Amino acid sequence: MAHLTLSRVLAASAAAALIGAAWTPAEAATACADLVNLKIAANEIGLPSGGAAILSAQPATVIADPATPGVTRDYCKVLGLIAPVDPNAPPVNFEVNLPADWNGKAVQYGGG
Repeated sequence: MAHLTLSRVLAASAAAALIGAAWTPAEAATACADLVNLKIAANEIGLPSGGAAILSAQPATVIADPATPGVTRDYCKVLGLIAPVDPNAPPVNFEVNLPADWNGKAVQYGGG
């Protein structure tokens, strides 16, 4: 599943960053919402799974620094799931926050 996260989500991050950098905020919001249609077939993931799907993608804003509350950052909050191979097992839910103004760096943590 790390293969999915690294290859597909980073590709989506790069696409979202390019969209955010080149388009107006309204156009970036539309592109964010369009991610909801993204489905990833099980055979594209590289590890056994039942495939993946984006459940929601919404533009959001966060305060950039508590010391300067007037400065904000826009991002696309993406929620999705990776379906298990075993139909009785629960899905693996994930959240990816794709910044509208991406600095080209990525951090991944969790898995607990």
